[in-house]
Amino acid sequence: MPTISLNGTSFAGTVYDLDSVIKAPTEMPKLEAEKIGPVLVGENGARTYIQFGQKNKWTITWKRVPEATRAAVKTVFDLTTTFAFIHPNSTTYTVQCEPGDYTEECDSAATLPNGTYYYNLTLVVRQP
Repeated sequence: MPTISLNGTSFAGTVYDLDSVIKAPTEMPKLEAEKIGPVLVGENGARTYIQFGQKNKWTITWKRVPEATRAAVKTVFDLTTTFAFIHPNSTTYTVQCEPGDYTEECDSAATLPNGTYYYNLTLVVRQP
C-alpha cells in the first residue's frame, strides 16, 4: 500500500488501522503518458503526428476502504483548482481532476451487518 498525498491530505493508513484513518491506495498509481497534438492524414493515407507536448495522468485505486477514505478522495475530486500530488517516489506534481475522473462503488461483499459500508474507488489526476 503506497503512501501518497493529495492536496496536503496524506493517504497512508493500512488495513490494520481504524476505519477513521484515511487509507493508502491499494496499488501504485498507474501512469499514462498523453501526447498532445493532432494526427494529420493525407490524401494518400500517410499519417503525420505533430506533437506539442506531453502530459501525464495517474489512475489511483482503493479497494474496500471505509467512509473516511471515501470522503477524503471525493473532497479531492471536488476541488475546482489545481493541487499538489506527492507520488510514492516522493516527486511532487501539480495536478487537477476533470469531469468523470472519480468512480465509487459500494463493495457489498465487505458490508458489515451493523451497516458499515466499504467502497472501491478510482481517482484520476492529470497534469494541467
